[in-house]
Amino acid sequence: MPHKKTDQIGQGKGPNEMSHEHFLATAPMRIDLAGGTTDINFFVEKEKEGGATLNMAITLLSADGRPLLSSARGYQTTEDGIPTEAGIHIVSKDLAEEVWLKAPESYSLNGRLDLLRTVTKRFGLSGNYEIETNTGAPPGSGLGSSGSIAVAFGGLLNMLTGSARSRQETVDLCFKAERNDLGVLCGKQDQSAAAYGGINLFKFIGDTTERYPLGPEIDGRMNIGNRPEWNKKVPSECSEFRKALLEHMVLCYTGKSHYSGNANELMRENYLRGGAAGDALRKIREITLLMEWAFRTEDIGKIIELSRAETENRVRLGEEIGTGKDGDYGRAIQAGLSNGASAAKILGAGAGGSILFYATPENRAALESALKEHFRSSGNSHGRILSFQVNYDGLKHHWPPPLEAGDTRRFP
Repeated sequence: MPHKKTDQIGQGKGPNEMSHEHFLATAPMRIDLAGGTTDINFFVEKEKEGGATLNMAITLLSADGRPLLSSARGYQTTEDGIPTEAGIHIVSKDLAEEVWLKAPESYSLNGRLDLLRTVTKRFGLSGNYEIETNTGAPPGSGLGSSGSIAVAFGGLLNMLTGSARSRQETVDLCFKAERNDLGVLCGKQDQSAAAYGGINLFKFIGDTTERYPLGPEIDGRMNIGNRPEWNKKVPSECSEFRKALLEHMVLCYTGKSHYSGNANELMRENYLRGGAAGDALRKIREITLLMEWAFRTEDIGKIIELSRAETENRVRLGEEIGTGKDGDYGRAIQAGLSNGASAAKILGAGAGGSILFYATPENRAALESALKEHFRSSGNSHGRILSFQVNYDGLKHHWPPPLEAGDTRRFP
């Protein structure tokens, strides 16, 4: 049966009780281990069994070991000495862009922070607020960063509006903002991984999302920072199996970003024509369900074998999926497979972004060295190995102490 628990995430304060408080929400990225693309509506709506994805929520790590998550922080700017300007001021640190939402026309899409505009409108925030967002993923990385930042931002808006939305309600609103309001061809797996955290099989049948956890489980309610009564968790230490699996994984950013919407459009066109693309997507869904069993039986060899099969079928979905426009993505895959990797998993929509390599612990160091040399010799200064750990928190709310009256600082 699918995992079912109550998961209220914004209970407590209403907007009139929040003056001077500085709120923060964070959400992880994800590695899609199997099934990506089958969560998109063109497949879900035409296939009786729907779609299925198996993914791992991750926290990226900086060179000095700092956690890198999507984050959104903000506070109300209307009372008791805090300078006020009418409207909602949103600043994206990673994109170096900002917008003011002051009047209905300011929500019109113009290419600047359009996803955050649509999420703001969907979540019904109004008033005067200062908000800052950031994501630790490289641009176009194939790690679900747009879904992650949308969920973190939605989580913050839940706090600012005093909403008691569940994780799933937050996922659904963020998905509608991206799919319906922006017109981006996407599914729900990125938002789902960001909201729930951990390792999960998600099934998408019609408008319904079913979740089957495959790792340590948090309490179904939101894990709220320094409020112990909301912090009840099943211990989240990695099992020996998960530790061993992670030792076989090398996550590589190729330095070539992709736009998933374009790749998904290509796959949709090929799927609707029938033939090889349709067969490949149905096979990918089948592989995903077999992958769940490999996780439950803790069979690392089978996971690697299925990952190889997933990529073999994924490249059948479109000409550039496994190569990228200039061929660099495909050359990075070959560099890994020629230097100790036993499998290469295309992440996200492919055609650029990141690759998950599998290698034995004995071959891992040689594989990483070979990939670094490949990027150096090809003049690719952006390609690199990404350090990460599994994130079991998902969307997390943090409740820092209130700002002092008259404190005009923005954000640390």
